[in-house]
Amino acid sequence: MRIYAELAKTAFQSHITFRVNTLIQLFGRLIAVLIQVSIWSALISADRGMTTLEGVVTLQEMITYTLLSTAITLIVTNNMIGQVEQKIHKGEIATDLIKPISFSGLLISESVGISFQRIIFELVPVVLISSLLFGIQSASVVHLLLFLVMVINGTAIYFLISYLFALTAFWYIVSWHFGALFYMIMMVFSGSLVPVWFFPNALSTVAEWLPFRLIFYSPISVYLGKVNGMEIIWMIVQQLIWIAILLLVQKWIWSRATTKLVVQGG
Repeated sequence: MRIYAELAKTAFQSHITFRVNTLIQLFGRLIAVLIQVSIWSALISADRGMTTLEGVVTLQEMITYTLLSTAITLIVTNNMIGQVEQKIHKGEIATDLIKPISFSGLLISESVGISFQRIIFELVPVVLISSLLFGIQSASVVHLLLFLVMVINGTAIYFLISYLFALTAFWYIVSWHFGALFYMIMMVFSGSLVPVWFFPNALSTVAEWLPFRLIFYSPISVYLGKVNGMEIIWMIVQQLIWIAILLLVQKWIWSRATTKLVVQGG
């Protein structure tokens, strides 16, 4: 575990050196939150809310949803697809494969280090400033703890899906377009921008069969108290099922990817 911790520490330190870039990203996050809050404020009346298939959603709930979605984005987002592509282009992958650690463990450690950098220098300031400007709806202790558990599970799902898309670089060398495809699908079906509450029936049905909503929409719905009891348990079970499925798929694809790399190197 110590070597993984060191890798995470190195990734953290390498990213905090780019202070100007961090400030620009922080400013961009705040502008994005302001834009989203302004849009929801224009769509939802502060005194009556908006009626959806899930009930009534108030303006304060949508402001909280926006802040929590931004927070989750800063936690889960990684550049794994670009990292793997770069490692293959530069030939670093050969060295990584002979290291006394797993390749996925290497990527996880680097992603954790970068996530901590974003949490400290972007997430905390964004949440504090946005909370002061717009306010944030509080949750019960139980819902808050369940929310945190689901965010952890959602982060694992996001990582595994990113990793699967990243492994396409072993076959196609250039994999940025797969990253773009993943990002677009995730943005639509995760509910990160527009909650599944507002989806038409057909789109909502598709979202139910995909894992993306379990990363953003489901945890935030729990925080806001929109789901309770068995619904929450079922959401967590779904997260665990998807993690198990993605782990099995990842193991199978990795076994084929390493064989493909040998052929290319030969």
